[in-house]
Formats: sequence, structure tokens, C-alpha cells
Amino acid sequence: MRCFCNLLLIFLLSGCNINIRDRQAVHENVVLIFDNYEVKPFKTLGGSFNMNHTGITYIDPVTNDLVTFYPNSFRDTLILRCSSEFVEIGIAYRGFEKNYFPVYKGDSVRITVDEWDYPLLKSRNSSLEKVYNLNYYVRQGKTVQGLGCEIFLGDPSFNRIAHTIDVIKKNNWNMQRDYYCIDSLQQVFHSYYREYTDSLESYLRNKLLSDAVYQCLKYGLDLKKYHSQRTLAEDIEWVTAGLILSDSLIHYPSYHDYLKYYFHDVSKKDLPPIQKGQGNSVDCRIGFEQTEKDLSLPPLARNVLLKYYIEEIGEHFPGKDIQFYADKYLEISGDSVYYTEIIRRYNLLADENQLLLKDKNNRSVTWEHLLSNYKGKVVCVDFWASWCVPCREEIPASFVLHDELKNEEIVFVYLAYNDVEDSWRKTTQSLGLNRMKDSYWIENSKSSVFLRDLSLNLIPRYLIFDKNGELVEDNAPRPSSAEIRDLLKRYL
Repeated sequence: MRCFCNLLLIFLLSGCNINIRDRQAVHENVVLIFDNYEVKPFKTLGGSFNMNHTGITYIDPVTNDLVTFYPNSFRDTLILRCSSEFVEIGIAYRGFEKNYFPVYKGDSVRITVDEWDYPLLKSRNSSLEKVYNLNYYVRQGKTVQGLGCEIFLGDPSFNRIAHTIDVIKKNNWNMQRDYYCIDSLQQVFHSYYREYTDSLESYLRNKLLSDAVYQCLKYGLDLKKYHSQRTLAEDIEWVTAGLILSDSLIHYPSYHDYLKYYFHDVSKKDLPPIQKGQGNSVDCRIGFEQTEKDLSLPPLARNVLLKYYIEEIGEHFPGKDIQFYADKYLEISGDSVYYTEIIRRYNLLADENQLLLKDKNNRSVTWEHLLSNYKGKVVCVDFWASWCVPCREEIPASFVLHDELKNEEIVFVYLAYNDVEDSWRKTTQSLGLNRMKDSYWIENSKSSVFLRDLSLNLIPRYLIFDKNGELVEDNAPRPSSAEIRDLLKRYL
């Protein structure tokens, strides 16, 4: 179910009647009608990138949070409250290229896609339609694989390809198909940037758009320019000079996207690294404290950055740290909605002396109770997560092992660690784990003493309990290994 604070979401089919109150709402707000808006998955020629993060982004006018709406492919309608001249929406083309559209108050806009899945906005007012689709016409002939040049220039994966292209070509790796000369990309982007700027200024002179809409579109364009330079420039603060931090922009998705860039490129750049769990990160607890004290930041922008820090603290640190910084955030911002969401997401109020599990049918059980039910059997525990590629790669081998030993006194238990419940449910369905009797999502990954004592910082991780319920292997071999069968048979 989609839930949007103080926004009205309705589904309209052809021939539906709108009553007087609805007509008034349409006049005062913005109506977006998605007509056969079907965006297909996209992969570049070299297969280096494979993303499908599509959706329409806008700002919740009450919480100032960035919201993503995923329309039904056949027909869907979204009505947004509009208290000013326009509402800005963001659309991610092919999951990579972000474009921003100021939609005027009172306008009803039909959003479709062209043959390349690029969004087209169709208004009842032809002059507004020219403003909405300006980028569509300017970018013609100035793209690479259908994407804006800034996508390749600003993507770290592409830059790694560019700097190792000799090795890639020598080995004839497919990634070379995603290689383009950086100088050529920059020239094409500069041509695009100049033509877009000239067009905006022409529209402004001819009164096709207001100064506010001009500034909005120019900000989105400068954001593309920033993205084209952010991974190549040695002095990132020079790159950000053309973009401002101002709470007057808090209702623009483009501004929130810039805050994400600012968070990664400026706010985090001098933080000390940590070596913990999957991958490397920096100590975002220090970043939170530095941002909290930075008086140069506008208050609302600071709150957004603090939430980004809490999200990363949640990824890499235990529940007590999450609770501590969530409490500080609440004191600073007064944002009880986000605070409550963090407490709920990480189940920080749960009993830390229990490992709490939930199955696909929302039935809850504690690990202690589950283990006691399997006395007399060997229990093999698989700690995994939907975001963990090595974990998912081991699942088929685990199924083979399970089928081989199905007549033995052994139980296979799958526990999703530090995972998002919705992602866990989708991934268990796609991997076939939903057919397994003992597949659970851990409700209190961040606070459980049991997990803390295991030092569970790296997954996949496998445990073996003997028939007496005693932990006999706290780091067992993977299901695909040659050793695991002999080890299990020893305890059987």
C-alpha cells in the first residue's frame, strides 16, 4: 500500500467523473496522469551498470522528506498539493539520469515515455509543454547509449574503466564497450550545457517561464554539471561552488539530490575510516557530531544531513549507537516522525536478551524457543541478507545439501541479518527460500546480545548446533565447500 502524508493518491480510469470538490483540488494542485508509463530494466553495453531505480520523486510538504512514487504501468494518477507557482518532480531515466520538471499549479499533465523510455510530459497548455520538455529536445544527439554524458563522467565505475582501459582492452573484457574518451564526453556535455542555458535564457526573455521556474531549471542543470565533475575534480569544494545550500530550496527534489552529493563528497570526506562488516566505511558518528555543530549549515539542510548520518550509523554500528544518535537528532530537530521510524525499523525497544525472529506468515518466535524444539537434531544456521551477494550465491548449494540430507536428523535454519523486511520477503520469494520451513527475518539484529556475543560482523556466516543444542561450530564451512558434508555427518 502506498502511503503519502497529506497527499491525495487516486486511481483514475477513462470515463471517471470528478465531483466539485475534486475539481477544486485539481485547480489548486497538480495532477500527474501516468499513461502506459512502463519503464524497462536497462543495462549498458558493457554490463558494468545494471540499475532499475525508477520512480517519480517529490517532496512531502509536511515533513520535507523526499518521497518516491512508483506508478502502475497501465494508468495511474497522482495529485500533489501545490502551495506556490509550481511543484518540482524528479524522474530517473533508465535508473541513471535524473531529470527535474517544474509542473505548474493547476495543470493536469499526462506522463508517457518515448520509444527509448524517456519521459514526455503533455499539458493542455502548449506553452507549458515546451517548458516541461525542453531537456528532451536539447539532449537529442548529445547522449551516450541514450544517457547524458554526465552519467558516465560522474560514475566511479566508469572512471575505473577509463583509468584501466589498457588492461581491459588487453584482456578483451566486455567492459571496454562502456569506455569513452573523457575529453570527448566533457566536450559533448559542455555543448549540451551551453545550449540548455541559452534556451533557458531565451525562454525567460520571451516570458515563457517565470524567474522562479528559470532558477529551478537552472539549479537542476547545474546539478548535472556538478555530477559530471564530482569524481574527476581534485578540489570538490570548487566543484560545489555553483550550488548553494538554502532552506528556501527544501521543497525541490533536485536540492535533496544535491544534499546527497554534499553528504558523500564534502561532509564525509575527512572522516576516519572503519574496518567493520561488509566493505569499508567511515565513522559517521563523528560526522554527525561535526554536522550538528556546523553553524554555517541552514537548519533544514542540516537535519537532512543528520538523517543521512543516522542511516549509515544504522548500517555499521550496534543498537546503542543508533539509539544515542537518534535521541540527539530528536532533540535537535524535533522530528518525532523520523525518530519513531528509526526506533521501529531497528526494533530498539525489544528485549536485547532475546533473538527475535519472524517468519513469512508474520509469526514470531525466539531463537531459544526454536532451538529447544529441535533437540535431538543437528541444527545448521545460515546468517545471510538480501543485500549480500556471497550469501545469495550460497543458497542453491544449501538447497542441494538440504535435499541430500532430508532423511537425516538435521534442520537448516535461515536467518536474515541486518536486513530490511520488505527486501527479505522479496528475495526469499525470488531465491525459493519461501519453500523452506525455517526461514526467518531477525527483528532485532542491532540489539541482540546473542548476535553481539557472536561478533557477527561478516556474512555469510554458518553455525552448527549438535543434537543437545550446544554450539559446536561457530564459523562452519560454506554449503558449497568440500568439507561441510563430512563435518555434518560427524555430528549426525
